[in-house]
Amino acid sequence: MKQKASPYCWAPWISFQHGNVLQGNTPCCEWQGDRHSGSIEDYFNGKYLKKIKKAMINKDMDFIKTTCAECIENEEVGIKSRRLRYFDDPHVRENKTESVVYFDYRPSNLCNLKCSMCNPEASSLIAKELKDFVKQDYILPKDYKNFDMASMRQITVIGGEPSIQKEVYDFLDYCCDLGLNDTCHLHFTTNATNCNRQWMSRVEKWKSKSVEISLDGAGKTFEYIRTNSDWKTIEKNCKIYEEVVVDVAYHITALAYNIPNVEDWIEWFLDKKEVAIYPVHGLPYLGMDIIPDDVKNKKLEYLKKFDKPFVNTLIEIIEQSTYNPKLAEKLVYKTREQQDLRKGDIYSVNEIYKYIIPGI
Repeated sequence: MKQKASPYCWAPWISFQHGNVLQGNTPCCEWQGDRHSGSIEDYFNGKYLKKIKKAMINKDMDFIKTTCAECIENEEVGIKSRRLRYFDDPHVRENKTESVVYFDYRPSNLCNLKCSMCNPEASSLIAKELKDFVKQDYILPKDYKNFDMASMRQITVIGGEPSIQKEVYDFLDYCCDLGLNDTCHLHFTTNATNCNRQWMSRVEKWKSKSVEISLDGAGKTFEYIRTNSDWKTIEKNCKIYEEVVVDVAYHITALAYNIPNVEDWIEWFLDKKEVAIYPVHGLPYLGMDIIPDDVKNKKLEYLKKFDKPFVNTLIEIIEQSTYNPKLAEKLVYKTREQQDLRKGDIYSVNEIYKYIIPGI
């Protein structure tokens, strides 16, 4: 049913996230509220979605401040959130809001890396490392076949790492059988560890496609944050994606493990067509509040030499931070804990970390 009055966010009308990584069905991937576990049919016709739409129409901030916290936080630092992007969507502007046009599919946490800001729900290796059993039955297998995708404008696949997941391969094959590769845009995220023919042959079938590559630095910084990665392989694969997909964006998460030594890696990104940087969510001890003022001022002085939108965003993220010694103490403990498990050495990345994270 078409929604006429403007809600707080259009996601419940035009967007749908489906998968085990986020523990079921939600209106979007940033959703921080309860998840719907079960069939796609029940998601669209049951009480769950009706309740969310009502809250959005009434702009119920007691409800929204939790469920939409990620978009709210991004907007506070000047990042154009998904919520704001939806208001610019042609279907919204033309009042065509009666059907879902964005389908986000993330079936499994299968991944080949262990990233510092990640969790067992999104990485099978972290789940194994922590001996944390993660359910993978929040959705019904291949339930997407019961979902009418005729109205789709964009299909997104995300992991874990989608390029190594059989469920993603099967889904993309099904989409191509429907002819969606000719009529719909494919967007996917990747850690750029894999460009084998089994994966790339499927990507190449789509006339319209884009990729978001998650890189949180370069060289030793990247390898420390993303355990099991090899920077030379990543750099080679990025070039392949730039040649095959063309529409490539780079996604950086601003962390305690990359901003103190930002000079070591940020210039690698300066000639890239599209780069976005975001604050880390849900892990305050990995955020900018652990950076002492003297270090923060030096980083800001360095960054202000570059006139790039993503650098300006990073400057704003840093400027809004306030040093918190308790979080800094927690970072020491958490770094020690991580290195005991993964055998990394933050001091080998850059000696500034002996000052930022002493006593490891």
